[in-house]
Amino acid sequence: MIFKSRRSHPVTPLLTLILLICIGCKSTPDTPSQTDPVKGGRTVVADDAQALHTQTTGNKASRLLLDLPEDSAAALKLARSGLAAGQFYQAIQIVDAVLSRQDSSRPDALALKIEILLGENDLKAAEEAEDRLVILYPDHPAAKKGARLVYQYYLKQMGKSSSAEKINSLESYLKRHPGGMLHREAAERIEKIRAETRSRYQKRFDENLAMAQGFIRQGRFENARKELDAAEAVSGEAFALYKVSLDTDRIVDLRDVAEKKQDRIETAQVNGVSFRMIRIPAGEFLMGSPSDEKGRDADEGPQHKVRLTAFWMAESEVTQRLWHAVMGNNPSSFKGCDDCPVETVSWDDVQEFIGELNRLKETDKYRLPTEAEWEYAARSGSTTRYYCGNDARRLGDFAWYSKNSKGRAHPVMQKNPNGWGLYDMDGNIYEWCEDVYSSKAYQRHQKKDPLYLGGGSLRVVRGGSWNLRSRCIRSADRGKDTPFRRYDRIGFRLVRAK
Repeated sequence: MIFKSRRSHPVTPLLTLILLICIGCKSTPDTPSQTDPVKGGRTVVADDAQALHTQTTGNKASRLLLDLPEDSAAALKLARSGLAAGQFYQAIQIVDAVLSRQDSSRPDALALKIEILLGENDLKAAEEAEDRLVILYPDHPAAKKGARLVYQYYLKQMGKSSSAEKINSLESYLKRHPGGMLHREAAERIEKIRAETRSRYQKRFDENLAMAQGFIRQGRFENARKELDAAEAVSGEAFALYKVSLDTDRIVDLRDVAEKKQDRIETAQVNGVSFRMIRIPAGEFLMGSPSDEKGRDADEGPQHKVRLTAFWMAESEVTQRLWHAVMGNNPSSFKGCDDCPVETVSWDDVQEFIGELNRLKETDKYRLPTEAEWEYAARSGSTTRYYCGNDARRLGDFAWYSKNSKGRAHPVMQKNPNGWGLYDMDGNIYEWCEDVYSSKAYQRHQKKDPLYLGGGSLRVVRGGSWNLRSRCIRSADRGKDTPFRRYDRIGFRLVRAK
């Protein structure tokens, strides 16, 4: 194409430059060899064609610069048109030419240069241009534009990277741009990623600890240790990758609880059925109820100090499963529930069970608790009406009784345990004790390890039952029945001498 001079044809300099850019848009041959153009009677190969294109492009760029508009804004507009057409070389040449003018367009020219360089993935050169822009012209609108272009380039490069990689990328940005225009925004983005990451790790961490607590309650200490190890690994990973700190003191506390509880729990087995015994420490407590306790009966006094030696107590009532394993039958009224407490057993029936269990275990240590042992273990250090406090409204979390039992016994260990890890000490079913019942027994108790076997035809039952109101399942409440009677609300719990 031949352009006539301004005298012969009214072509403006800006139009001339745009037309030259369009000429430059024609792609170079991309095949290994071409038969056109022909130079000196031979075929030009691809390298020669590329060299010819580069020389031609350079010549066109030189002509562009010669005809560059004196108006820098118009020149930058021309550069942007070239950039849109994919002509990086021509665009950058125009921008550099404008920058050399040292006029008021320099901030806009620098912002455009940053855009061009980032388009070519030349981050280093773009950041050098950004430095010049934001340091020399911090108040110019182009400065924030240029800074944001660089910041967005970092964000774009992060793409679908992991959270750790995103944080590393943004931290690199902050390190390269200390106190920069978008420093706060980048820092807040890091904190947002960390917060989202913390939430994910916290959920995993909490789940491991919840599982560990459950296993500790169940006496499955090896499983608990594995969950605590997993929680420790989650915490370590969160800090190593994201500098996210989790509350590892909770792990330490649970390990301590597990170690102490493991020393307090023994698992026994008979004919393939396991049951756990809790070590009850030696100690002293005030047996009975104060005269002003709500719901109190006269036989609960006088209150008196009792000292007990250590003993082992089953963590739950004897279940139907365990009774069947020892006795080969199931006398319960609420059948079809192996984990429900065995009931409809008399005091005399229980003595037969204990005799058979001792024979199978080759010991003479298993027995019923004394009334004093039962109340001491039930209170587990408490002095309130119930081992969960004085408020009967809390009982639903700890006991089955008339308000929530729906007229029947329930599987053991479904409610919260008391302070020493014993379940269903209040409610579900009454539990036989070794003592003979007497309303005057407390007046005749010895101070250490009392067991009342004085005259009387009744035996003590403790703990209340599924059919009784809250006042009847208080820690101090006393019950009694004939040793040969069987009811669907009376069962028992084992004790083993230390």
